[in-house]
This record gives sequence, C-alpha cells and structure tokens, in this order.
Amino acid sequence: GSTAYVGTVNSDDFSIGVGGEPTLFVSHDNKIGIGVRKPKADLDVAGPIRFQGQIHQYNNRAPSAGTYSQGDIVWNTLPTEGSVLGWVCVKSGSPGTWSAFVSIE
Repeated sequence: GSTAYVGTVNSDDFSIGVGGEPTLFVSHDNKIGIGVRKPKADLDVAGPIRFQGQIHQYNNRAPSAGTYSQGDIVWNTLPTEGSVLGWVCVKSGSPGTWSAFVSIE
C-alpha cells in the first residue's frame, strides 16, 4: 500500500520511498538520485528542479503551458549552430513571457 520505508529495495544501496516504490536513492559511490533508479551524477533528478527559488528544466522550446515565475529557465535540449542556448521567463504568468538567450554561433 502506502507504507513509507527507509532501507534497501531492488538492490539499491539505500533508498527512501512509499509502497515499495523508491523515490530517493543513494548509491554505493554516494551518487544521489531523485526519481532516478541508478544515478550517474552526484545529483541526478528526473524532471525540473528548483534551484535558489528558480525552476530549471529542459525542453526544445519555450513553455506554452504551465505557470512560471520571472527568472525561470528552460535549457534547449536540441542546441545547434544558429539556435539558442535556452529561454528565460521575463514576466511571470501562465505560461509567462519567454525570451531566448545566448545565440549559438
């Protein structure tokens, strides 16, 4: 059911979860994963993160739905020469007003 646990599940070194589904993992080499079963980096997160109060996420275009705050960033997942590095929300809202930043030359 919905019983919370702390321990080892599915051969992870250490995990925390609910109902047998781990959501936080710490591997034997101290890599941490949130929603990522086998973390490959010091911190590996499945989905957008909030860093110092701002959302950082990845997509191949600026958001067209959702609620965002000024300063939130979407990093371009398909950067090519002539495209942009990402988009920054310049006016809060749903989805907010987005401007491209850093042209890749």
